[in-house]
Amino acid sequence: MTNKINIQKFDKNDIKWTITISSLAFFISLFLMLLSESMLGQHNIILSIILLLVFMSLNVIADMIGLAISSCQVEKIIGMTKNSKVIRMAEKLINNADKTSSILSDVIGDICGILCGVSGATFSIFLSNITSLGYLKIIIATLINAIIASITVLLKSISKNYAINHSQNLVYKISYLLSKIKNKKEK
Repeated sequence: MTNKINIQKFDKNDIKWTITISSLAFFISLFLMLLSESMLGQHNIILSIILLLVFMSLNVIADMIGLAISSCQVEKIIGMTKNSKVIRMAEKLINNADKTSSILSDVIGDICGILCGVSGATFSIFLSNITSLGYLKIIIATLINAIIASITVLLKSISKNYAINHSQNLVYKISYLLSKIKNKKEK
């Protein structure tokens, strides 16, 4: 008896989506890297800390919202509101959870994670340049990057737990906000 593995073939829409999301990731990453490099080129310590906190926050929030959308059920949102625009927006997000989550978690979250590393490296270089001892520079840089990584993991762990346990509230709030924005654009 042979077990056959059913490999689903990509259709044109899957290939188109893959190319689109990869291109989007490339251009967002390029833009943000150029922006952060130009801002951090002068090794401004305050700016590198601010950018680090911004990128870390975006990373955690984008990942949290992406997970909330992936784990939410439309029925829960329908039970929360009678606002048809909010329900339609939630349905759109949830029905396209694979794409929405990919944009939020993979594109925005991962790019911001990389940019956290760039900001952290700038911060590390600045602090390690204070000392003239070679081994101390390595220790400082390693400690700073380890602290950044552990804080990011801690915040992502907390946010993922929150996203799963409060997915309907998060998706409702995001859907409400997006429907308001869409409403203003249509006027």
